[in-house]
Amino acid sequence: MSTKGVRAVLEGAIYLLEEHGWTQDQFRSQTGCYCLVGALAAAAGSEDGVPSKLSQYRYTNWLNPTYNAIKEHLDGESLIRWNDIEQRSSEEVIELLKTTLEGLDRDADAS
Repeated sequence: MSTKGVRAVLEGAIYLLEEHGWTQDQFRSQTGCYCLVGALAAAAGSEDGVPSKLSQYRYTNWLNPTYNAIKEHLDGESLIRWNDIEQRSSEEVIELLKTTLEGLDRDADAS
């Protein structure tokens, strides 16, 4: 997937987290809040934020490249595990996504 597609998923996830709130230990809460992975999956097209409900095409071509871009900022740690750390905050999750976007910009400028 192009950087443009990864950017769209990241921007969509930021919007969902800012508008609907953030949660832990579930992809999407009953009140409509998303975890990191749930927001990414929803931004890639999963109505309820469950990654396995995406088509194979969207999962492979939209979600995986976005996961990989984010993981560069987590030293290989699982996105789910990182999101669910007890002391984690919604601000940290959104900042991670914004930092990943900035990294895409730097990579594009270097090309």
